[in-house]
Amino acid sequence: MKKLKLVIMIFLVSGLCSAAFSQTAPLDTEENKGDLQKNAATSEKDSTKTQIPPGYGDVKWGSDFETVKNGAKGKLSYVDENRIIISKEGEITYYYGFFFKDPEKVGEKEGEQRKAEYYYSSVEFPYSHLEMIKKKMIDKYGEPDRENVKNNRGAFLWESDTTIVIVWVDAYEGKPYVKKISYISKNVSDKIKQYFYEIFNQDKINVDKVLVP
Repeated sequence: MKKLKLVIMIFLVSGLCSAAFSQTAPLDTEENKGDLQKNAATSEKDSTKTQIPPGYGDVKWGSDFETVKNGAKGKLSYVDENRIIISKEGEITYYYGFFFKDPEKVGEKEGEQRKAEYYYSSVEFPYSHLEMIKKKMIDKYGEPDRENVKNNRGAFLWESDTTIVIVWVDAYEGKPYVKKISYISKNVSDKIKQYFYEIFNQDKINVDKVLVP
């Protein structure tokens, strides 16, 4: 059930993410000063995207299980090989999730060697004031690319070429609080979507293999 919820989350997040913006610098004229200032602000914001790491902590997306296990923060508390690693550090809990493509489920050769790929982390901690967490995230990554918070519930989202970062907002005692931040690989998420597409459409794919020489 947890895996299904995470897959659903990936599909929802993918819908929120848009293509990268491209801009052409205007001529340095008096009339274009406003545009230049606007573009400079945008460039400064875009530069923060490079600060979003291609992974979480010291571990990069796509790493194998043992690499992540050795690089996990805190003390290991639960390990399910090729699925998930959970570690703790005081009141903070770290989750490291993996994607493993089962060859048999998509009609590939039996015994084909595949490794599990690290593709998400979540950090859970005691309820903290939204403004405090948001300020820390803005200091690190700039202003969020997306936000959808209503009635003290929702999320703030940051996006780079490799990573999606989500701050989840909960209503607690009538005020917005945060207790969870998620980090998701965009590249591996695309592989997961393709994997489930292949599973759900396996009968059609098998027919196509027969019909198409």
